[in-house]
Amino acid sequence: MSSLGFESGLALAHRRAGGPAGPQTPSPANLDLLTFGDSRLAFGGLNTVDTANGFTQSDTALSIGTMLASLSGHRLRLAAFPNFAIAGNTTGQMAAAPRLNAANAATLGRWWRPADETGNAGASGNKGVAEAAAYAAGIVLVLAGTNDGTGIPATSQANITTILNGLGAKTVILLNEMPRGVDKSGAQNGPVTNGADRKALSDWINTLDFASGHANARANVIVVDSWGLVVNPASGPNWQNLPGYYFDGVHPSQWGARQIAARIWQRLQTVWPGWAALPQRLPVPTADGLATPGAQQPFINTNPIFTPGSAGSVSGTWGSAPLAANVAQGWELVGESNAGGLTCTADKSETGPAGEPVQKLVLGGTLGAGLTASVLLRQRFTTNAAIAAEIAAGRLALTDVLRAMGRLRVDPGSQLLYQVALQWYFTASSTAAAIRGYVGNGVQNDLAAAFGVDAYDDGAWRDVQTMPSRLDEPNMAANPLTGANATSLVVQWGIRFLNTSAAAQPVAATIRLARTGLVRVAN
Repeated sequence: MSSLGFESGLALAHRRAGGPAGPQTPSPANLDLLTFGDSRLAFGGLNTVDTANGFTQSDTALSIGTMLASLSGHRLRLAAFPNFAIAGNTTGQMAAAPRLNAANAATLGRWWRPADETGNAGASGNKGVAEAAAYAAGIVLVLAGTNDGTGIPATSQANITTILNGLGAKTVILLNEMPRGVDKSGAQNGPVTNGADRKALSDWINTLDFASGHANARANVIVVDSWGLVVNPASGPNWQNLPGYYFDGVHPSQWGARQIAARIWQRLQTVWPGWAALPQRLPVPTADGLATPGAQQPFINTNPIFTPGSAGSVSGTWGSAPLAANVAQGWELVGESNAGGLTCTADKSETGPAGEPVQKLVLGGTLGAGLTASVLLRQRFTTNAAIAAEIAAGRLALTDVLRAMGRLRVDPGSQLLYQVALQWYFTASSTAAAIRGYVGNGVQNDLAAAFGVDAYDDGAWRDVQTMPSRLDEPNMAANPLTGANATSLVVQWGIRFLNTSAAAQPVAATIRLARTGLVRVAN
């Protein structure tokens, strides 16, 4: 049994799954990942262009792909513009060329473009099979079928076959459909239709696995048993899901997305046991930024490792604000959006798993009925002159590709904590020229209250990173970001509490943050 090799870039060396006569393990060209499917993959990985916010890339805890990248220790990496999923899509619409949206209109948007996209309208790609096949990512995660109201499984089988044929030599991680019907409260959310047909489709998808031994087996397809993970055995012929996996009976909750991603990663480690030897594929700040111009110093923000140093700053509205002396040097802690009832104690004396400095925040107080409250830990250049100085010094260029990365830990037992999100953005005097990157890591405590489960509320340290964003984004050709119109550059952690009840509730969370910065990357 061979381990991983590095031929053809970062390619996986072949090994045999069943001895000399066994099937060859699929071998992707690289470990970048696309997601292809319906809203169950689309929600959580959306890119938008609009005149109010410019270009935004969002990657949230509802995204199975995001969770998979994190669980793999970022050995798997989300590609740039990785979302080839469309809400409401049937397998027939996915298989069409050009691909169709839920209204049967061709999808000709630009922000999911292939690697050679120029940004010109005439060169625009879409989210179709051919575009996914042409994309440089070596792995495609596919989940399809929940919107196929009739013709299951025969029509769905034919469409999925067309999709797989169109993806060609890509390594495909294929989820074998999932049961549905039970929302985050544990209640049935609408009628469950075609349950037996969905089960039949799931069973057929199992036969496509490269090691199934079935005549349908495809050499490049790895099937992951998402059905067996999510189905409630007590639901009988209705084939409903276990409580907690979906927030609305169809789409994965934050916790559900994590469980599905964990099932995928478990299968991949069985298929490719050598993956544990591969390095993490994310940049990690190890020294304070802005010290050296050019490629020698990729970190755009100052103090990405939270050196305690002198006092930081505190602003906004608080019930009880922390002391600025306990905030890491150069960082600002802000209470906003209904944070007037929150209390916060800051501590910068601890160290993290690699001995790096940590910014610890202990949050409490109360939050009113139906309210959301936000706390920001941020660092920013706040003037055009400050950004222009960084450009002039060679520490930043408007042709850079940037990712934000950070390390976080959320202690067990939080209350009303909904999300800890890593965010970065350039703002501009023309809002349509803004560039924004976002990755949300949620804990969804409404699930904790009902089922005792959370996505990130387990006390483990995790590294996260945003998708890469080009500052000279081709989609922004009409409203480009320039040294003249750039007004601020921000990297921040956004901590969000949500009270969905009809009465005020206590807030509680202990959060540790470390190694947070904006970094230059190749892709």
